Amino acid sequence: MKIQTRIRQSENAARSGMKLVLFFLLLSAGAFLLDIYWLAKLLCGLAIFFTVVALFERWNARRLKKGMR
Repeated sequence: MKIQTRIRQSENAARSGMKLVLFFLLLSAGAFLLDIYWLAKLLCGLAIFFTVVALFERWNARRLKKGMR
């Protein structure tokens, strides 16, 4: 696989991961407002997990770009 393809895939994964995190946080806020606390906690946990994954993907894309220079 070409390095450019790997960089593009990591950047896309980071962007879509952040969209997913925002979606989970919005759902969590809705669950909190509806007094479904267990669901709000679960969705916040998922948001934290996918934030870490998205940050790793962003770091990977930067690392690969830096290695090309």
